Amino acid sequence: MPKKVKKNPSSFFYKYYKVVVPAIIVTVTAIAYSNSFDCSFQLDDNHVVKNNPRIESFDHFTKLSTWKRLPFNRSFAYLTVAANYAIHGYDVWGYHFVNLLIHIIAAIAAFFIILKLFDAPFICGKYDLNFRVLVALFSSLLFALHPVQTQAVTYITQRMASLAAMFYFLAMLSYISGRLNYIAGNSGKSSVQFILCMLAFAFGAYSKATIYTLPLTLVCVELLFFRDERGLVNKRYVQALLGVLLIFSILFLTLKGFPRQKSELDPFQYFFTQLNVIVTYLRMSVLPYGLRLFYQYPVSFSPFELRTMLSGVIIISLIISATVSRKKYPLISFGIFFYFITQIIESSFFPLKYVIFEYRIYPALLGYGVIVSFIIYKFVNLNTSYKIAALSLIVLTYGFFTYQRNFDWKDPLTLWTDNAAKEPTNPEPYNHAGSFYLLEGNYKNALTYFNKSITLDSTYAEPYSHKSALLAKSGKPLDAIAFGKKAVNFEPDNPLFRNNLGYAYKVANDMIRSKNEFKAAIEIEPDYDQAWENLSVIYQNIGQLDSALIAAQRSIKLNPRISKYYNNRGNILYALKKYSEAENDFRKAVELEPRNHLAINNLGIIYSSRGEFDKAIRLFNEAISLNQYYADAYFNRCYALYNTGKLKLARNDLRSCLQLNPNHYRANLFKKTLSQN
Repeated sequence: MPKKVKKNPSSFFYKYYKVVVPAIIVTVTAIAYSNSFDCSFQLDDNHVVKNNPRIESFDHFTKLSTWKRLPFNRSFAYLTVAANYAIHGYDVWGYHFVNLLIHIIAAIAAFFIILKLFDAPFICGKYDLNFRVLVALFSSLLFALHPVQTQAVTYITQRMASLAAMFYFLAMLSYISGRLNYIAGNSGKSSVQFILCMLAFAFGAYSKATIYTLPLTLVCVELLFFRDERGLVNKRYVQALLGVLLIFSILFLTLKGFPRQKSELDPFQYFFTQLNVIVTYLRMSVLPYGLRLFYQYPVSFSPFELRTMLSGVIIISLIISATVSRKKYPLISFGIFFYFITQIIESSFFPLKYVIFEYRIYPALLGYGVIVSFIIYKFVNLNTSYKIAALSLIVLTYGFFTYQRNFDWKDPLTLWTDNAAKEPTNPEPYNHAGSFYLLEGNYKNALTYFNKSITLDSTYAEPYSHKSALLAKSGKPLDAIAFGKKAVNFEPDNPLFRNNLGYAYKVANDMIRSKNEFKAAIEIEPDYDQAWENLSVIYQNIGQLDSALIAAQRSIKLNPRISKYYNNRGNILYALKKYSEAENDFRKAVELEPRNHLAINNLGIIYSSRGEFDKAIRLFNEAISLNQYYADAYFNRCYALYNTGKLKLARNDLRSCLQLNPNHYRANLFKKTLSQN
């Protein structure tokens, strides 16, 4: 049994540590992430959260088909996003709050996992309460406050990683508690905890596939901690866990084959590269400097490259050390094995598009925390208060850098400029910074960043396509087509590149080629709603209104919350003389985007066609206030003013329209009519 701690001035802490420690974890973690709540949506957030119709209601999650697709199914993670949306829409604060809550729960679970391991048969009674509580406390704090974790906490989409890890830890805690209760003769409580373990595993499986390494972790726990006094392992549990692992592996490969994302690397090249990546992860675990979203990481093509061989030696040495010390220091062994086991899915033979991301070591950092805390507390020859001070200094330093790192996540510009500053030869952050400026309408800065990205890597396709879209919007269709073609030549099966090239052809008034590119984008990605909407516009331009309506309806079905899709369908319905239906679509467009000047103008046209000119004028006024360069709105208001007898004002609007667009067809026709009055 664990030794009693002598009463001392801090005995209150040890008496109530099961409450005090979680309170400490909550407090310091909340402080470290207190500046993250207003960080904007980033990168994948724009399709995981924003522009994702599946999270707008819970209908998608009530379908059995949603939950049948395994092993790669993140439906529970998406369900939590849908719950966020149902409560507060797109207010980022709520998403960050849930991410932080998940992280805190994971950290508290980590604390109790370490405590429970100290109660396991093989090491029970070897360490006093002071040692156990402080090692568990600092292990969990190192996990909670490590700056690497910001990518899984502050980056909203990577809730998937932290949520899976939270369930991973809860499953571990339930399993270890169940084993301890079974040994103590409480089989009823033990059964409940094993059921909770399986439930946590199931929820984790619907969050992210990293939880599939859990059976191997539990085998490690059995081998290290649940030996009896003779050092013998309970083979029944080990065999059961290995059986579960084998069944999952067979199902995994049978249902999905050898898993891989769109990657240029074969499994062996990816594995050789991952040897180096893991050593990089080890470095950033100890010294988390230069953290960034995208890394320009060198690929290893052979195990005989010097760097790869050295990395292999480091990893093998750590595994040998863990194996050798497993009986004397099982907690250190556990930290090392756990660090590597939790990376098996993403850092082994399964090629992923990007070879390195910081969030991939989110759960592994618990292993790092255990190693550091145990070694300092066990082997550093200092007074206990100095050990506590040393660990506190490390924790507070990590917490400070976590707080600072959150500033980099404030908005896309801070994120990408930080990434570019830390790795100036990497073309990706420049491309993404350019995309941010493009969306903001700052074409000059966007062009600068796209050009820089292309200069750094002339074979990187994305900036060519983004530059094509920019040039098309700037009224330079021939240049836009040239850059769009370059992107498509690099990646002919990329639907975004096809869509952007189609837009360039549209601006060049080449409707046939434009239509073909939009169709190609849809053939590659049948659920590409933007390509359907663009195809609908092309059909309108060539007079195929029925086909245009079908394409418009498809775009709305795929994404029913994009304002311009309703405005587009409203235009088609108006052309088909279905005025009531057109009005409904224009109203829906304004409801979704109250500042949509195009839809507001179209609503004005509806009123004007009914002779309700005063209402129409108010809407045209609003459209012009939103966009003072919108020539159509000036002409439409001119026509409404003319019909209310306000000829002087009508002439002013006609003049404004023709100044903005001298070739405005209807304005030039109406010029003669107005001049006769």
